Amino acid sequence: MRKKFIAVLMISAMILTFAAPLSVSAASSPTVWSVTWARGYSSYNRVRLEWKQVSNADGYRVYWAANGVRGNVVLKGRNTLKYTHVISDSRLLDRDITYVVYAVRLGTVNGKKNQVVAMSPHPCTIKAAPIRLMTIRFTFAENRTLTSHEGTSTTKRFYAGDSYKARGFNQGRYIFPVGKLTYYVSRLSTYNAYIDDINTDKTYWKRECEDFVNTIGISSSTDYLIWVNQYTERLCIFKGYQGHWRMICGPWQCSSGKASTPTDTGKTRIYDKEYYGTPMYWNICQVFSIHGRLSSYGNLDWPKSNGCVRNTDDHALYIYRNCPIGTAVYIF
Repeated sequence: MRKKFIAVLMISAMILTFAAPLSVSAASSPTVWSVTWARGYSSYNRVRLEWKQVSNADGYRVYWAANGVRGNVVLKGRNTLKYTHVISDSRLLDRDITYVVYAVRLGTVNGKKNQVVAMSPHPCTIKAAPIRLMTIRFTFAENRTLTSHEGTSTTKRFYAGDSYKARGFNQGRYIFPVGKLTYYVSRLSTYNAYIDDINTDKTYWKRECEDFVNTIGISSSTDYLIWVNQYTERLCIFKGYQGHWRMICGPWQCSSGKASTPTDTGKTRIYDKEYYGTPMYWNICQVFSIHGRLSSYGNLDWPKSNGCVRNTDDHALYIYRNCPIGTAVYIF
C-alpha cells in the first residue's frame, strides 16, 4: 500500500511539473487562450497564414513541417494575426505543408525579455501549399552532357534510363532541376513522359489567384491578363495593371498540352486572332493558341492537347472579343 501511495505521488508531481507553465498562463483569464481558427492560402512560392486573435495572448508561434523540412517562428504582439511563409527550399514547393499555430505568453527567461514562457494547450492545425506547377516525369533515351542555365556553366552527365521531373517546358525542351541548378533537354532525347503531379479537382479561390499574379508582378500592354495554371487545369482573366490585377472571370476549366507536348510555361502574349470555324475562335500566342474545343476532344479535365490551351467555345469567344491583341498570357 505504501509503494502504491508513493507511485501516485510521483505521477501527480510529473503532471504538475509539465502542466505548470500552461496552467499559470491559462488561469490568468477565465477563457481558454487557444487559437480556434486559422486559414492558409496559396501564393507564388509562399503561403500566407491568418488566424483569429486570442485576447490574452502576448504573441503566437507558428510551426511548419513537410518532406523532412521543419521550422518555426515566434511572432510578438497580440495583434499580430498574419504570417507569410516564403518558401525558399525546393523540397516544399510541391508539397502540402502542415502548419500549427499556438498562442504564447512572453516573459523573462535567464535575463532575456520577450521569451516564450508558455504555449496554449490546444494548437490550430491547417494544411496549405504554394500554388503548384504541374510536373512531368520523363526518361533519358540517350546519354547526354548538359550545361546548367544559372550562369554557372556547370556541366552534368546524364545517362540513358535516368528519370527526372520537369517543372516547365519551352519550345521542345523539358526544364528540370537537379539540386539548385536547372537544365534543359530536348524531348526528342527522352521517352516515356507522363504527368507526374496534377490536381484537376482543385480550384484556387479568387484571393489566391489575385495574390499570385500581383506577387509575381506580371505586366501587360493591355488592361487584361490571362493566367493558366496547369496543375489545376484552370484559366483566369484579370483586369487592371501590374501589381493591381483583379480577377473578373474564372477559374475556368481548360485543357493544356499533354506530357509529350506540354504548353510552354512562362509569359507570352496574344499576337493575333483568327476565326477558323470549329474549334471556333483562336487567340494566337507565340507557340500555342487559346481556342475552343472540337467534340472529339472530350472533357476539359486533363492535359490532352498538342500544346494549345483548349476552352469551351463560349470561353474562347469571350477571350476573342474582350482580351485585345497584346494581352499578356502567363502559363504556370
